[in-house]
Amino acid sequence: GTMAGLVGGRMAALISAARAAPMRSLLGVFPAAAFYVLACLQTLLAFGAPFGRYFYGGRVAQDDDTLSAPFRAVSACAVPLLLAFAHVALAMARLMRSPLTDRQLRTTNWVVVGYMSLNSIANFVGQSVVERWVMGPLAVAISASLAVLGWLRAKEEERTPGGSDGEGGPDGQRANRGASAGASA
Repeated sequence: GTMAGLVGGRMAALISAARAAPMRSLLGVFPAAAFYVLACLQTLLAFGAPFGRYFYGGRVAQDDDTLSAPFRAVSACAVPLLLAFAHVALAMARLMRSPLTDRQLRTTNWVVVGYMSLNSIANFVGQSVVERWVMGPLAVAISASLAVLGWLRAKEEERTPGGSDGEGGPDGQRANRGASAGASA
C-alpha cells in the first residue's frame, strides 16, 4: 500500500490498542513522552544550548552556561538511550511492536526502572533546583509508571495459557518472526 495507508493503518492499530486498555496506554505514553522531551533537551545540550546549570548536578556548566565538550558528548550519547527507553515504554504498553521477545522486553523494562530510580536519587542530591524539584520527581514518576506497567504486563501474561514469549505488538498480537525476519517495525 501507499505510505498514507501504512501510517493510517498503524495509527488505527495504536488507537484501537489505547481504547482497549486506557490505563496501560497512559502508563506507557507518559514515560515515553517524558523520554522524548528529555531526548530533545539532551540534543540541545549537545549542540551547546546555554542551560547547562540545570543538568549534571549543576556543577559542570561553563561560564557561558554551556556544557564542556566531554559533557556535550555524554548528552549526545544519552539521546539514543532515551529514545530506546521510550520504545520500551510504548512496547510494554503494547502500543508499538518490539524486536525483543516478551521476556527480553520485560527484563529491559525492569532495567529502565532501576536506571531511572538511580537517576532520581542523583537528581534529588544535585545542586540545581530544576533537578531537585522537576527532574527528580519526574524520574520517580517515570519509574513508578514503568514498574506498574511491568506488574500489569506480568499479570496479563499469568492469565495467558502457556505464557507468552513471542514479539509483543499492539493489542498483544504476536508478529510472525519467520515472515518478518530482518524487518523491524
